Parts: sequence; structure tokens; C-alpha cells
Amino acid sequence: MWYFTWILGVLLACAFGIINVLWLEAQEALDQESIILDPLTRLPTRVRFLEVLENKIGDYKTDQIPFSMMFISMDAFRSLSEHEDNDVVNNMVMTIAEVIKKNIRLPHDFISRYDAATFTIILPGATTNIAKTIAERICKNTVEQTNVPTDESIISIGVAEYPALIGGNIDDSMQEQVTTLLEETDQACKNAQKQEKNSSCCANEIMAN
Repeated sequence: MWYFTWILGVLLACAFGIINVLWLEAQEALDQESIILDPLTRLPTRVRFLEVLENKIGDYKTDQIPFSMMFISMDAFRSLSEHEDNDVVNNMVMTIAEVIKKNIRLPHDFISRYDAATFTIILPGATTNIAKTIAERICKNTVEQTNVPTDESIISIGVAEYPALIGGNIDDSMQEQVTTLLEETDQACKNAQKQEKNSSCCANEIMAN
């Protein structure tokens, strides 16, 4: 009798062990998904954006196809987070995400939620002028379609074109080029915030004229 009890105990231990392993694998998969996808918008996050950006820079060496990128700052995010409940903030984020998706060329263009208050977009084949036109349309439609209790700017957009922005530094390392693009596009976004509300700005305005 004890023999069967022992076997049953071993089988149960194995079963619980398998269940525990499966649970850990499922949890790891969920954790990995949370890194790759934003839980609210279900858009790719910074991790995937940086991968795509590096791929586009690398592809240029063979296909010679330029691309533009955008930083879209949700200017009202911080103040709303401090004074409104989560539903108001989440509704604003979701609405802006939908406006962006309707005004870019999915699935050709790549959109991500870079951080809590910022979206990023990569637009393959788009010059600065094309990207600026899209940015202005996003700003206009965001104002018209986003109902938030604030008088401040809702979004500001910075635009940069590759390789025009890099210029003679196109032979710099991948990391150096990525850093330059991120810094210059972010600065263009900050410059837009200094202009009129809900506006866009290019990293090099000469290219947009």
C-alpha cells in the first residue's frame, strides 16, 4: 500500500512541478509582452521602436530610401495626471493614438508609445516636407477630436529626416547616429512647444522650406 502511496506522491510532485514551470513561462511571456507592447494602447514601446530605427538606418546603406521620424509630446499629460482621474488621462492617450493612426500610412509607417507622454513615428520614404504635412494634420485633428479639460497645448511634434539630418556624419557608428536622431528630434519637439499651441517643428527648418 505504501508503495502506491509513494508513487502517487511522486506523480503529484511531478504534476505540481510541471504546473509551476508552465506558470513561470506564462508569466515570463506576459512580462516580455509588457516590454514590447504598451498595456493601454497596445502599441509597440521604446524597445521595439529603437530596434526599428536601427534597422531603417542600416537599410539605408543598401536601399538608399530616406525616412523621417517624429516625436509627439502629449503636452497635457502631466497636468491632467496631477488634477484628473485616470480615465480622463487614458481617454486622452487613446484618442491621440487613434488620431495618429488615422493620419499615417499603416502598416507602412511605424508608431510606438515611447514613454508615458510621448509617441514616436517612423515614416519610410517620407521627406521632411511630407512628414511636416502629416504632423500638421495630426495637430489639427487632435485639437478637433480630443476633448480634455485644459486650455494648454495638447500635443507638440518634432520632425527630423534621415539622412539629411546626419549630413556628412553618415559614416558615424549606429549608436552615434541613433543618438543624434533622438536628440535632434526631441529638441525639435521642444522648439514646437515654444511656438503656438499644438504645433510642429522640424529639426532643420531649412529643409522644410
